[in-house]
Amino acid sequence: MKELVDFTDLVNMGYKPSQARTIIRIAKNNMVKAGYGLYNNKRLGIVPVKAVEQITGLSLHKRKDDR
Repeated sequence: MKELVDFTDLVNMGYKPSQARTIIRIAKNNMVKAGYGLYNNKRLGIVPVKAVEQITGLSLHKRKDDR
């Protein structure tokens, strides 16, 4: 199971490129506010799945029976 998500993962899920970039940007800002200074780097384009789930309100984890 994947714990990190990036721009291409979101586009492959069906988000438009601009929406995917915005979600990643918001997730990075939220991670910095939570005390993770690592995400205060414009070259870093991956964020934890949990951060994206908080923004979208959708579960990105797949269950074992979902293949």
